[in-house]
Amino acid sequence: MDSYSYSMEYADGFRIPDDAIFNHNGYSKQFTLGPSSIGLDLIKSQNSLISELENNVSRLQTANNGIDQISDVLKDLVDFLNEEVSFKPKSNIPGSVISHFIDEKLRETNSFCSQTTFSGRSLLNGESGVIGRTVGKGLQFVRGSALVKSSGEAGYDVQVTKVPFSSIMMGTEKLDKETLHREHYITVKDHKKEICYELRPNESIHSLLNNLQKKLNANGLDISVFQSRNNYLTLKHNEPGDHTQFTGISRNTALLSRIPGEPEVSQPGQNVAGYIDREPAHGMGGYLIGDAGNYRTDGLILYFNGSVQQVGETTGKVIVRQNGIQVPLSVDRAEMDLISLPNISPENMSVGVSNACGFMNLRMIRSNDAMERAESVKLIQYAMDDLKDLQSELKHKENFYVEIAISLLKNPVSSEDAEIGVVSCSHEKASEMAEQIKRMLIA
Repeated sequence: MDSYSYSMEYADGFRIPDDAIFNHNGYSKQFTLGPSSIGLDLIKSQNSLISELENNVSRLQTANNGIDQISDVLKDLVDFLNEEVSFKPKSNIPGSVISHFIDEKLRETNSFCSQTTFSGRSLLNGESGVIGRTVGKGLQFVRGSALVKSSGEAGYDVQVTKVPFSSIMMGTEKLDKETLHREHYITVKDHKKEICYELRPNESIHSLLNNLQKKLNANGLDISVFQSRNNYLTLKHNEPGDHTQFTGISRNTALLSRIPGEPEVSQPGQNVAGYIDREPAHGMGGYLIGDAGNYRTDGLILYFNGSVQQVGETTGKVIVRQNGIQVPLSVDRAEMDLISLPNISPENMSVGVSNACGFMNLRMIRSNDAMERAESVKLIQYAMDDLKDLQSELKHKENFYVEIAISLLKNPVSSEDAEIGVVSCSHEKASEMAEQIKRMLIA
């Protein structure tokens, strides 16, 4: 097929003016036209990039809509447990009905994870992000970022160099009737909340432990109360890590305070630390997180609540697969981004959240008594907060893609960018291009 030089003026007398402004889909596009022609292929590549960015903005918006639906289901569940279910002292709703309602809502949540799709691909069940499983006692997969690389079936070995433990406080005066008779007030506070328990005149060791625990639970302090083997009052934070210190005061005795009436600070807890596939991982409580800058495990999150016989030994492995969606950010595709949406099905939500009932994730919640109800609400609320954070991240990425697309529309590729003086086209291609530009000018 013959070809010819495609110039600024055509046989029918149509001429493209210099610095022509093209209106397309509501945007004004100004092309700085070279002395001879436009880099058609490069312009088409740019339009293709804009289209892909718009497509992925729609993908993110679809994911956010699915998260909204899941959040609404979880809110219904919290409202039901907080408002409809009453344990005073017995639930006014049969336990079988409560359990059925919880199961139905969790199934509904799971359905939204699978049914939220874009272009035939599920967005919220791991098909568009990192999925993982672990081998090893006390080790759980939580989530992976867009920077996590697939491990293959061999998996990544996990070594723990620091075992997580909780902040703890133990009194120096033994629990007995005489000590309890002298004590009147016990105060416990963390960085947000504070309670003051007034001992009863006939307080026993058993009633003190029960009543103080109820007071802590009712006021949202995540601290357990128990009697040590040596008969000392002991308080222990339920969440491991160095951020869980608290303060206790026993006004007239050394049940908590070494010096009666003086605040006593608990012994600090410790964060987990170690390596994932020989790359360093830091801890936040029991969460082991691949360090920023790691080649394979940047942002990979595991939860560890086990023990090790020897520091640094391999405690297990994690097998991960990255199913993220690549998004080009430049015309030459040298710059790429990755949309990696987490699996937010119930068994992958609220993993590792401390609770007195041993619920390992949202799928395990129950409400057979007041304690289970309170701890279930705690896990649901944690999941809802997590979903809000996720939506914020997705909205940020959505805005990022929109800004790039707008920038491309405002500053399109010129013939100089294409580094060509003349575009050589077939007669058919030249005619197609002329008609396209005519339509843009007319619009």
